Amino acid sequence: MKAATYSRFSTERQDASSITQQQRATHERAAREGWAVVADFVDEAITGSDANRPAYVRMQAAALAREFDVLLLNDLSRLARDSMEQERVIRRLEFAGVRIITCSDGYDSVSAARKIQRQAAGMINEVFRDNLSAAVHRGQKFSIVRCPTPPREAGE
Repeated sequence: MKAATYSRFSTERQDASSITQQQRATHERAAREGWAVVADFVDEAITGSDANRPAYVRMQAAALAREFDVLLLNDLSRLARDSMEQERVIRRLEFAGVRIITCSDGYDSVSAARKIQRQAAGMINEVFRDNLSAAVHRGQKFSIVRCPTPPREAGE
């Protein structure tokens, strides 16, 4: 069976080694299953709420062209941080016959519980994104101002 991986990290402030860690987990899963990894799709420093990520778009085109049978991800948040986009892409890939498996959160598109699991994960991932965005905006709006140190008196 032919497998592909998709890995992503969100911002330039994150560690690029995240991609290496995600690929290690997905490649190890492929090896355990006896699948050949035929493509690694990677988006660096692009939010999961952007559906126009270059590798994400290429991965979907390759899936629809049947270039691979299984898509391996570290977890569903790597695919999307928007629950509607996550559902759209998963349904599209499943309809094309692509199996989707995540290594850390146990999602498998052949599981009977897949719809419940991905809906819950999608909402959690979206709320995480919203909370993170709010915290960033708060931090930008209310930056901490340092107070000057009072002068010391002679002899202190």
